[in-house]
Amino acid sequence: MNNSLHKLLHSLSYQPHNDILIFAGDLLAKSTPQGSFSLLDFVTANQYLEDASISSNKANRTKKERIFAVRGNHDHLVVQWRTWRDWFSKIELHNNSSDSAYKKYKHAQDAPVANGLDFLHLLEAEWEHEKRHRESDAEEWVEVTRKRAEGTWKEKWWERIPEPGKGKRKQEWRMFGDHYWLAKEMTAEHARYITSLPLILHIPSMHFFVVHAGLLPYNTRLPPSDPRQPLTHLPPSKDKSIPDSNLDSDVPSDSDDESEDVQAENVRYMRMMPTFVVIPGVGALPVWYPDSPSTSASGEIRIEKDGRDEEILRRLQESAILHDIPQNRKWWNVLNIRTIRKSGKISRDGDRGKPWNRFWNDQMRRCKGFNLSASSFPSSSSPSIRLQEDSSGTYPDSDSDSDSYSLRCRPSTVVYGHAASRGLDLKRWSKGLDTGCLYGRRLTSLVLSHTDPGAGSTQAGDTDETEEDAERRKKKGWGERTKFGEDDSGIWARIHSIRCQAPDLEQKPQA
Repeated sequence: MNNSLHKLLHSLSYQPHNDILIFAGDLLAKSTPQGSFSLLDFVTANQYLEDASISSNKANRTKKERIFAVRGNHDHLVVQWRTWRDWFSKIELHNNSSDSAYKKYKHAQDAPVANGLDFLHLLEAEWEHEKRHRESDAEEWVEVTRKRAEGTWKEKWWERIPEPGKGKRKQEWRMFGDHYWLAKEMTAEHARYITSLPLILHIPSMHFFVVHAGLLPYNTRLPPSDPRQPLTHLPPSKDKSIPDSNLDSDVPSDSDDESEDVQAENVRYMRMMPTFVVIPGVGALPVWYPDSPSTSASGEIRIEKDGRDEEILRRLQESAILHDIPQNRKWWNVLNIRTIRKSGKISRDGDRGKPWNRFWNDQMRRCKGFNLSASSFPSSSSPSIRLQEDSSGTYPDSDSDSDSYSLRCRPSTVVYGHAASRGLDLKRWSKGLDTGCLYGRRLTSLVLSHTDPGAGSTQAGDTDETEEDAERRKKKGWGERTKFGEDDSGIWARIHSIRCQAPDLEQKPQA
């Protein structure tokens, strides 16, 4: 995967000091272990680079963040194990020599250990011995070994080792699986970086989000046109602050409780950036764009008149999508969502329910700006815009509402990965870029710029492409254009991809 990424960046003429890369999750466990660590080496080495545009004097240059990323579901599984391992390794349990369990094993080869790290070394050695002598399944071996520890000194240690998850959390806490070993072998620098990754990136100056799996445009427990939905009403005048900080810590848990919210520190708010690359799972995108008229040179938004400037309203509504829609506050959802079932429940199963991006695009196309007349504005007392509530108490789709209402909002875009089975999935307001590089298919990038990167100096907004431009684009390997943002956004968007070589691994496709 790391080799494919560098091949892609080379074909994009990537310039580390000028361009910005954004990864849309799953930097880990999508390649060989060495490939995963090589990718992290590249990211951490190039995350902060000198800004050559500020001064020709090298001594006066400051370092700027040039690589950003969000956490993917596989990254999260590694973070869980690493956080747990760091905690477990420091535990000390003092055995009582009079304890029957201690006496039973006092002279055994596997004598009691006093700290968690030693116990992990003991377990890992036992598992390696098991693998050398017979074909064994790690999950079965762990389950049997846990049961055999009952009534012995080992039981106290096993009580502190999480059991495998069940149901939708079945991928979590699989001891001695790929995620466990990645967590064990990664360096401290790798661990600090991957643990610091936010769950969502919000880029208000270009009105899009980067998330690993997806977002919802409304609360599925209410009708899409309900006045309480964030896109049906003007936002409050004061912004909900989104601190520009990273995830402080993860508390290991084997609970299936869905109440674990995406906290504010898990949303990274990006002010002004000159260039972008979005890489799903791993895909890439360099982006150039002009300063917004609503921002100052420092990236601060200017509050004009009474503070209800349209750019401010857009930023506030986009923040509300993240904070006021409860489904978007669940970390499991934003890392795993693929579909929404008829009951309104979020599912990672791509074959059951309707794709989440259908809901997103349907709602965004209803955004008609902030100057709607009262007659077209959704109202709870208007029966023509109310949906039929199903037996589960949810409103899973808005198709039945047809075009009977418009929304007082401006549309925004979601860029995501995660759904390799769907392939390249380009909709008007969502861009799914995971095209299965892991399986030997393609590594696909969405390239955004202020000028057309495939046709020289052509400006965004021109819809006519000459034969000469088309030929130049094909020679450079640029794919077809795709719309990004509103028609007057001044952003070019193109698709570019390279063919991948599958890792030399005997493995089934990972979800």
